[in-house]
Amino acid sequence: PEMARRRRRRRTKRKRKKKRKKRKKGGGGGRARDGTNLGLDDYLDILSGWLKDGDGDGDGDGGGLLDRLRERGYRTLDAEGACSESVPRSEQERLWDRTDPDGVHSGRALRRMLCFDFDYPHCVGGDPAARHLTRYAERFIDEAASWSSSSSGGERRSGGEEARPKRPWAAILRFAEGDEDTMALSGTLDPILSSFLRGLNEGDRDDGSHLRDTAVFVTSDRGIHYGPYLQSPSGRREYYEPMLLARLPTNGGSVVGTEEREALRSNARGGRGYTTHYDVYETILHLAAGRKRAAGDGAATSGGLSRGVSLINAPLPRARSSCRSAGAAEEYCDLIERFRTARDDAQQELDEAEPTARVGRDGGGVEVGAAAGGTCAAAPHPPPSLLSFYADVDRNDRFRWPKCEHAAASSYDPSLGEKIGSSGSCLCATSHDTWRACGAKPPELGSRVEGGTKDEDDERAYMAMVDCPGEVLRYDARIPRREDLVRRSEEALARRWSPTPPAAADNSGAEPAAAAAERPRSKKPPNVLFLEIDSISIPYADRHFPKTRELLARHRMRRRRVGADDGGDLACEGGLCSAFFSNFGIVGPNSVSNQAAALGGCVVVPAGRDCEHRLPPGGDGICPDPSYREYGLKFFKHGGAKKSVWCPVREREDGGSVDDDASTWIYDVAKENGYVTFFGEEFCYPGSPWVIQTLVFEDDPDFAAHPAFCRLAERKVRLDPGASEAGNMYLFDLSGTPKEPEPCVDGTSGKPKQEIALDLIASMWDSYPDVPKFAYLNAMAAHDYAVDWGAMTLGSEEYDDVLSSFLGTMLSRPDANDTVILLRADHGLQGGPSIIDYAAQIEHRRPWTEMVVPANLQGVSLDNLAANQGRLATGFDLYRTLQSLMLPEVPRGAEEGALRTSAQLPPSPEWSVDLLTSTLPESWTCREARIPPDHCPCEFERPDPAPRYGVCNRFESGTEKFCTPPH
Repeated sequence: PEMARRRRRRRTKRKRKKKRKKRKKGGGGGRARDGTNLGLDDYLDILSGWLKDGDGDGDGDGGGLLDRLRERGYRTLDAEGACSESVPRSEQERLWDRTDPDGVHSGRALRRMLCFDFDYPHCVGGDPAARHLTRYAERFIDEAASWSSSSSGGERRSGGEEARPKRPWAAILRFAEGDEDTMALSGTLDPILSSFLRGLNEGDRDDGSHLRDTAVFVTSDRGIHYGPYLQSPSGRREYYEPMLLARLPTNGGSVVGTEEREALRSNARGGRGYTTHYDVYETILHLAAGRKRAAGDGAATSGGLSRGVSLINAPLPRARSSCRSAGAAEEYCDLIERFRTARDDAQQELDEAEPTARVGRDGGGVEVGAAAGGTCAAAPHPPPSLLSFYADVDRNDRFRWPKCEHAAASSYDPSLGEKIGSSGSCLCATSHDTWRACGAKPPELGSRVEGGTKDEDDERAYMAMVDCPGEVLRYDARIPRREDLVRRSEEALARRWSPTPPAAADNSGAEPAAAAAERPRSKKPPNVLFLEIDSISIPYADRHFPKTRELLARHRMRRRRVGADDGGDLACEGGLCSAFFSNFGIVGPNSVSNQAAALGGCVVVPAGRDCEHRLPPGGDGICPDPSYREYGLKFFKHGGAKKSVWCPVREREDGGSVDDDASTWIYDVAKENGYVTFFGEEFCYPGSPWVIQTLVFEDDPDFAAHPAFCRLAERKVRLDPGASEAGNMYLFDLSGTPKEPEPCVDGTSGKPKQEIALDLIASMWDSYPDVPKFAYLNAMAAHDYAVDWGAMTLGSEEYDDVLSSFLGTMLSRPDANDTVILLRADHGLQGGPSIIDYAAQIEHRRPWTEMVVPANLQGVSLDNLAANQGRLATGFDLYRTLQSLMLPEVPRGAEEGALRTSAQLPPSPEWSVDLLTSTLPESWTCREARIPPDHCPCEFERPDPAPRYGVCNRFESGTEKFCTPPH
């Protein structure tokens, strides 16, 4: 054994010497994200014995921290909350070979217990490994403290035996929860550590708690160092920014006085320079020795600079103010300079630009002055998500949603007619009527609805259900062709090309037949299909929508190869071009704020934090302060208790300041320009505080999907009276449970609910081939925040089958060359247990956005569309693009005299861009794109990329704590 110990000492000595030579080339360093100045080096090496602080040959009289403390009479503990055998050999050596040969303070018993093979990772028995570590430490502290009172001298044991002299204690506890990809386990340490420290503070010692005469340092060796996110600038910066928290003993005696506490506070506030773990080393020795170590007293040097200084002795020296002079890593210093330069440039651009020059309108594009801040670069590879585990398992090898039986069951089955007429117990419902006795026959689709919303409307039922005892719920839908909608479209298309409204023959407003025959007939604008899937990020789509992604990828724009070059014109499969926006940004945390931008061009901000208090009395309601996101917009309304809505305005034709009658709601714009409209929401939303329709804008589409879900909610109440306790029907969950899902209209039978809205859209395309159509659908397949991770994405994976089949059909229709398809998500996952996952916090600000455009669509520039794919775009740009599609003659240069004046155009945000005809500025910043800082995807603009424990949402109670505190 003695020879083995000597060999181990020699091996350790050689390793220490190699480490010192490597460190002389430059140690690590960093600045904490919360303003506390930190440094980086391997604190395990510094605190636990690798680094000898002698004169460089390893033979000095210094030692690792615990060695130095033991020399001063301390009882010591050095324990790890993980099994060393589960890490590479190099890590094992760093963890265990550095300790004294006899291992008296290495927590050997704990180590052996944690290396026992348990089924559930990270737990030993029924408790986390960290809990075992803190309990082990508590026993050590209680035992050590019983012999470590602050009084001097000895004690008498029972029987008069002289007690051993009392000694102080020191414990180093290392928690391994941060050594994993998602950073989710790190959050589990918070209650364990707080409980452990609280227990020390509430000890049952006769002379008070343990913390009275104990200094506590909570630090980390480095930041995130796993996963592909580490390769991004923000990930690399986090690697160099560990945390440091320090608490001095309240009973510090002559060692810790007012001056020492003030010095620590001064250094913690930051601003004076960079600190390192060497400073922690020196601070602890200062406390243990009762004095600051004098220069040359075993202090290591590097490049002529002291390795460390005591943080309680005095403020940091000014030599530490420079990243490089502080000995920080070169890569970290380069990153700091890049972040600082980007921030300063953006601020300078904002300070120098006149408010009216920051954004300007020129047809369908924008004008900006100098380039601001550099190109926005989102993290290319977010951290791996916990959902990746389930996505990697073949769908056939795990639980799946059941297939719907009797999916084609129809209300018009001849055999059902006999049952309806004979029993009289069947109930019927339609898109316009709630449940009632069927009578002699089922309701007829396309039948006129009495008492329409407007006298001139020819409203007709387009959905029917029949519910008979013992029978599967039967569902049918078909969009009818309404002549009143066709007339409305024709009249709107005629007005598009007329500088003045057509003359009327009488007071009724009807156009004379002769005038109608002579008016010019304009080309029908393209159909617009806007499919939004709630809560899907780009990585989420890659994991759970592979069929849809593959379908759209086949239509990507590609350059025709010319000779040996890759130049040439852009071409797409079948003349249908798909654009994938990899740098798309969200403009708010929730659906309402992002839908308001894309469907209304409006900014939604938390009430009380907006520009409303800056409005002058009796003014026009336009925000005058450029420091607000809603600058230049007019206050529209309060959309609920916590939301303020600000929308763009246009000048009045009579010279007034603003036109209050100009609606920005895309459905008003669509109807004004001859479109038949459809609005799809896959739940019974009336009264909901989480929807843009009715909450912000008036809800009046020609056809809608939500009546079907309202009928299903009404049926649920009828069959299950206890369901009414949920209150409003928008709160009803019609999806079943994670283990017993109900994907069909009648549980696991009848029409699949995911197909209801898509079938209605396809039916509208069939019924109105000669009329421009606009359809918007907010699909809820991914809006599943269940606690069961394995079941959370089942609906999305089933919807991938449905959606890819639907899009494949739409892209193969004859009218596909006259249809623009926009597929996007409003944001990533933002609720349930997923927000604890660091990947979900990053993915939340990276929504999936794609667009399919006919290559021969009038005025479209495929080159501009291709360039915009990688630039910072938002919902405001989608709104401008939708307007341009509905008014194709305005930005695309129709003949002279046919254009209406700009005062007649629908208002749109001045900073927005038509993605089909203009290019986004390459240097666009989040500030210029009106993206809140907490949701900015740009690497060098994000205020704090660190893990939180949830997703920032200032509109919901309890989630604002995850946002960056205002400066």
